[in-house]
Amino acid sequence: MTSTSVAYRDGNFSEIFEVAKSNRLTQEETVKYSDSLQRLLDMKASVDFLKEKYARESEKKAEKRFEEGRLKERKNNIRSLLMLKMSPEQIAVAFNLTVEEVMQLAEEN
Repeated sequence: MTSTSVAYRDGNFSEIFEVAKSNRLTQEETVKYSDSLQRLLDMKASVDFLKEKYARESEKKAEKRFEEGRLKERKNNIRSLLMLKMSPEQIAVAFNLTVEEVMQLAEEN
């Protein structure tokens, strides 16, 4: 079992503030409490910032993978239609591309 309070573990610091306010602390204890509390709040802010940062990075990576998958699928579809003897002009109309774009996508790996 840990000896930390639920408020500390959950990040709900208002309870801790109330306990500190209700106790009579010496000036030295108040300074130590204030320093400790500031470190705790700074740590929580850092953790929150990193969570947001990595969430954004993960979202960007997922979007990139999705777009790469869409492009790969589009290339495969164009190649398949060309193999079925569909004309580049027909494929261009179906995919809303130019004939040049169709041919370029068909040639890319």
